Amino acid sequence: MPEIAYVLGPLDGKAGQCDQRGPSKVIIISEETWANLCDAQKKSVVWHELGHCVLGRSHADQATISYMIPDMAPCGFYETNDAELELEMFNP
Repeated sequence: MPEIAYVLGPLDGKAGQCDQRGPSKVIIISEETWANLCDAQKKSVVWHELGHCVLGRSHADQATISYMIPDMAPCGFYETNDAELELEMFNP
């Protein structure tokens, strides 16, 4: 497993970002966005960015149940579909 740093910082219009420049990887999470998310949405941001950094996944625009969809869903979506979301992460 690669070593990945996590930082809160300013991001322009994104909840999170996987910075993969060079050999190190850093997940940057928007401090402003993070403060306004429910726990389930926070989990989705972390899983989404890990999908990019660790699994090499790209956005899943067509999927209906995936952490890799680039748009944030309501809290209830993540809470209701938690098991399916986690399974899809490793079995796209």
